[in-house]
Parts: sequence; structure tokens; C-alpha cells
Amino acid sequence: MTVCCSGNDHSILFWADFWVANCLKESLPRLYSFAKRKKCSISQFMQSDASSNFFLPLSPKAAQELQTLQNFLSSIDWNTERSDIWTYRRNPSTSFFSKKAYNLLLGNHQASPLFEWMWKAAILENTSFSSCYSSKTDLAPEIF
Repeated sequence: MTVCCSGNDHSILFWADFWVANCLKESLPRLYSFAKRKKCSISQFMQSDASSNFFLPLSPKAAQELQTLQNFLSSIDWNTERSDIWTYRRNPSTSFFSKKAYNLLLGNHQASPLFEWMWKAAILENTSFSSCYSSKTDLAPEIF
């Protein structure tokens, strides 16, 4: 649904988000299987060393994937002056906002008046119950 362009890398998950062509957990599955933190941001990953990011020792294939990853990361020109930018995958010129996505997925449905009535009735019931309960706290020891 979304693609991210890295900036300060605080809101992009290193392994799961699409900040490269594919998410890294699918591109580097052997290396991902050794990852200690599967849900870390790019900045968290970059500030840690290999022993903090991976369970060691790595398998030979995972070590090859780590080398590929290190080569890729060293080739990126990191711009930490700006925030991460999220866009829709089908329309990259449109910025992503969670409120806009929520409305797109669920739409703006007007709730039935019945729900409003039930909500008000539930609030009144809870209020009367709590006042009833607070006036009968002396009976609580007799119940148990």
C-alpha cells in the first residue's frame, strides 16, 4: 500500500517496510532469520553493530547476504536532515497520511441513530450501576 523514502529513518522498519524495491526480510531471508530485532527502525539498525543486530555465528549463506546488505547500505546517500516521506505505492506523488488511508479503506459511514441511542443507554446504565455499587460497599464482605 505504501512506499517510504528514507530521511531521518525513525519511522521506517528496517526489515518489513518497502524502503527499497522489496522489503528486506523477503530479499534477504537467510539473514533475516538471524535478526535479533525483527521490528527495528533503520536508524536503530544502523546505530548497532552486527552482534547487536544478529545472532552469531551466521550461516555461510546468511554471511553472503550480510555482505550484500553492507555493500548496499554503503552505497546509499543518507539524508538525515529531512523526515521520512511516505507515499502510496500506486501514486507516489501523493503523500500518505494514516487518516486518509483509514477513510479510503473504511469510507465515511454515518452511524445509525440506533447506535447513538445504545451508547447513551450504556453510559446511563454504567452511571447508575456505579452509584448503586458505591452505596452498597458495606455488603461486599457478606457476598464473599
